[in-house]
Amino acid sequence: MNKKSKLRKYSSQLEDGIDVSPKEVKRIYKDLQQKYQEIEEEILAAIERNDYTFMSDLVIERNKISLAIKTVEAIVYDIDRHRFFLFTDGVKLQSHLHKSLAALNSTSQKIASSLVNGTAKSLKYSSQFNEKLNHSLNNISDRLFRLSKQLLKQSKGREANDARKTKH
Repeated sequence: MNKKSKLRKYSSQLEDGIDVSPKEVKRIYKDLQQKYQEIEEEILAAIERNDYTFMSDLVIERNKISLAIKTVEAIVYDIDRHRFFLFTDGVKLQSHLHKSLAALNSTSQKIASSLVNGTAKSLKYSSQFNEKLNHSLNNISDRLFRLSKQLLKQSKGREANDARKTKH
């Protein structure tokens, strides 16, 4: 039996309410992922051939397979979550929830702290860069001013020499 007919068979079994074993769900999931990868490769080949009509058909098929993968993941997540709540008493559940929230708070504090530290360092480096840039620009403008004064003096000196030579 080829993969497409297997997928159709399992799909119809799920729609009819027939139970599918966890092993079959894993196989379906793996087949869907494999088919998704094959379609991705076919899409790239279609792009290389400039066959955009075929590519658009493949994109539609890829979206359908992606939806099927997400559906299987959601079902497995719901089953796992149901099992967790079914076999966990209230105290354990509360403890697990408290630990999860504490870990989440700790992580968010670390992220916020690192963002603040990063911003502070960035501002410090920016300030230092601006100071160095201003200092360099001041040095350059001072040198240009001195150079222009020297050129002006030399120019006036040449004009005076030229004027004396033309008088004599």
